[in-house]
Amino acid sequence: MKTKWFTANFPAGLDGLYQAIINTPFDSDKGWGFSILSYEDKYISSKYIERVEVSEVIIDPYGNETEFNHFKYVQFNFWFFKAQGGNFILIIDSPPRSIKGFISNVIKATESDFNVSYLVIRIDEFIKFITPHFEKVQVHKAKLKDLTFSKNTSGILELESSNDAIDEMRNIFKNAKFTIDKVKLSVESNAGHETLEVNSNGSLSFSEELFDKIFSAVERFTF
Repeated sequence: MKTKWFTANFPAGLDGLYQAIINTPFDSDKGWGFSILSYEDKYISSKYIERVEVSEVIIDPYGNETEFNHFKYVQFNFWFFKAQGGNFILIIDSPPRSIKGFISNVIKATESDFNVSYLVIRIDEFIKFITPHFEKVQVHKAKLKDLTFSKNTSGILELESSNDAIDEMRNIFKNAKFTIDKVKLSVESNAGHETLEVNSNGSLSFSEELFDKIFSAVERFTF
């Protein structure tokens, strides 16, 4: 799963979203709509579909331009969770480049405000939160930013290690300060070995089997 996580302000709540989804199936006339996948106590799982018109200009070998108009369909699954403290988390699987149409149409369907922002993940804390769920957690790749060696020296650094890249970094540069921008992790448990990627801007890639464990860790950043 390649996912994008957001915090959301949504006064209509889960019930309001559920009613809007079942009352707004995809309609070819308006070109967008939803389908419900599941509705549980703390979350809704749904699919969003939007028809988008695309214009392309083709230039032939003689320099002649021809414009073609066609339609494509933007489709993705999303989850809308009620997190602890009354906050909401929006998770989009395989998100498109822009979700402006999605946000606008949720507002139309629910007649409610709907504001989202990237869920900022502090990766060092994320690793700390998920570690108890596994027998072994290692960082094999890491991108560090705001890396400060002294008042005169700073930069960005990408690391790759067969052991743990963050531990290696701290052992080599004991006094360096840095922010972890993104990592590629390996986790091991009785079920086997898994790989996941985490970006501080709320992008996470992982297998579906890890969803509950990932959610329990990310949810802490909404408190």
